[in-house]
Amino acid sequence: ISKRPFIWIGFWDCLGDILGNIGTGNLPGYQVPLLAKLNIIFTAMFSSWILKKIYTKSQISAMAVVLCGSIITLLPVILNQIFSNDNDDDMSSNNDTHATTTSLFYAIVYVASVAPTALAFVLKEQIFQQHAELNLDIFVVNTYGSIVSLVFTIILLPLASVPGFGGIPLSELPTYMKNGFQCFRGINPTIDDDCRGAPGAPLLYFCINVIYNICILALVKHGGALLTFLTNTVTFPLSTILFTLSWPLLGSSTLSGFVIAGLVVELSGVVFYQRASSLAIKSLVDEDVEEEQLELLNETNPIEGDYGSM
Repeated sequence: ISKRPFIWIGFWDCLGDILGNIGTGNLPGYQVPLLAKLNIIFTAMFSSWILKKIYTKSQISAMAVVLCGSIITLLPVILNQIFSNDNDDDMSSNNDTHATTTSLFYAIVYVASVAPTALAFVLKEQIFQQHAELNLDIFVVNTYGSIVSLVFTIILLPLASVPGFGGIPLSELPTYMKNGFQCFRGINPTIDDDCRGAPGAPLLYFCINVIYNICILALVKHGGALLTFLTNTVTFPLSTILFTLSWPLLGSSTLSGFVIAGLVVELSGVVFYQRASSLAIKSLVDEDVEEEQLELLNETNPIEGDYGSM
């Protein structure tokens, strides 16, 4: 098959990862999972444009339910952030304005990362659809996309020197990467660094991340990009529930009832969407059957008329 689409997949994947990491490192914790849910909207838009998908009112309503569940999950964190800002009397108005502007800039950067990621997933779904008769292996699609993404990551590495995107001088990039490799080995490059848990923790993350991405790509192949992102919304409340346990390097956190409520709403939205999709497919099949029956009748009726006149 043509390898040209994988160039675009790798590029959009790489761009989404880079912008996403820049935004994540400079935004409050509650904003990231909330903004990440915009991938549902971007995926629906790109699927309609590229794959010519038409979504029913029930499917759109299901997407809205999932988004509402995400807001419910993050409601206590958002309220705490708002009230903490209101009670902070020590911060001057100029600092408030600067902080708001900075937060808005990185929020835009993160939103800009969501669109390329969604586009890459839709292009992967397109490849699976176009070559359905070949039953492409998910590892084949993932390997080609990942190789191209790695190349683009190296090419776009100088972005780390752009002010606001990292601000690391180009001359210091080799040292920065060398220190990162040392930290991965569990060696502190400087006195201020703390590389405890390495390389065990990074390798554990690597293994789990590989398994996670295999599951995601399998879902793209068999369920589509939009269903993948809808299902992926439950990762935030589930991870919050898992954080009630004490994890090495990460600690533990308390569980809010809003998280459970949001998880229930999100799962209901995913089930609602899957049900609406099944009904939409059934409706299309029924329409095709009716058209075939009408064509069959049109072919047989003239013959019956001729026999009747005889």
